[in-house]
Amino acid sequence: MIYKPRKDKCEIKTLEDLNLSNHAYRTLLRNNITTLNELREIGLEGIQGLRSVGTSTYNEIQKKAGFLWR
Repeated sequence: MIYKPRKDKCEIKTLEDLNLSNHAYRTLLRNNITTLNELREIGLEGIQGLRSVGTSTYNEIQKKAGFLWR
């Protein structure tokens, strides 16, 4: 599935397209989240409960992928 954030003209097709920090990206991979659909399904509440997700990582994911839950 292709997501188009409202204010951005680019298409986001993969987790890599979100330009997350290495820590945030690897945290998602360690928790078996490898696609945008999996990220969307787990939701923001689920992200908070993941292993190795601190406040800064959560805020980064919320900022860069928040359009998935609008």
